Amino acid sequence: MGGGAAHRPDYRDHLREGSPLGSQPTRFVIIGNGAAGTYAAEQLRKLDIACEITMIDDEKYTLYNRVSLPRYLKGVLLEQRVYVRDMEWHTNNRLDLRLETKVMQVDFEGKTVAIEPGGEIPYDRLLIATGGRPNPLRAAGADRVKGWFNFQYFDETKAMVAKIPESKVAVVLGGSFIGYELTEAFAFRKLETHWLMRGPWFLRRALDEPGGEVVSLLAGDAGVQLH
Repeated sequence: MGGGAAHRPDYRDHLREGSPLGSQPTRFVIIGNGAAGTYAAEQLRKLDIACEITMIDDEKYTLYNRVSLPRYLKGVLLEQRVYVRDMEWHTNNRLDLRLETKVMQVDFEGKTVAIEPGGEIPYDRLLIATGGRPNPLRAAGADRVKGWFNFQYFDETKAMVAKIPESKVAVVLGGSFIGYELTEAFAFRKLETHWLMRGPWFLRRALDEPGGEVVSLLAGDAGVQLH
């Protein structure tokens, strides 16, 4: 018996060797067009130039940088600077991007994805890269409040930008870093800004009390009222 390490299975082996169906290319379906889904599609194309890649997302935008949304909300960044990829990039990489498309059901045994407005997409490999969703406000009467927004998607950010010119007061709920970005943007836009936190200080799970106090002082200097 000879020495040396035994061969360890590699997740890329099936890509190098091709589909088990022989000449048929592997069909990948990626649900989600965010950073994770787009990066996965990019790497799959590098590893397998013959595979078929379909990307599904219910938004109407190609990949955009969510980190840039606060600056867009402040009005200091143009919309075109928010985008990271365009349709031409997807076409050049042979990525079938289905925007404004909802996934209605996944048949894991039959390996198909049912979509709206209709039809099914077959797959050999499926990646779900949809990310998280913000928790809805559960306070009594919250479902009847007008001018209430989450801050995660481009459409939500655009809706806030459209609402700002007719607004005088902004209320931010939550002591997270996203809450900080919102208060900064609203104060920059000269709105009377109120910041409501459940915890004793900002980002209490990441900062100690003195660190939270520094953030509170900075917010106060910017005219933000903390509650």
